[in-house]
Amino acid sequence: MIFKTVDEFKAYIANEVVNTAEASEILECSRQNISQLVKYGTLVPIKAFARDSIFLRSEIEQHKLKMRKK
Repeated sequence: MIFKTVDEFKAYIANEVVNTAEASEILECSRQNISQLVKYGTLVPIKAFARDSIFLRSEIEQHKLKMRKK
């Protein structure tokens, strides 16, 4: 995907990227659970920081659908 302006890029990031807290809200679980999912390779962050990670919203939502099917 190529963005024509910085504003388009910012809008994409704002809508399509979530941090650990937002991911835990979407998945209805704790931040600790998110950390465990990352540790076991179930969720793969775009970038991991010392106390936070960022994820693609679509991957978090896909994981939520998988959890519901079980």
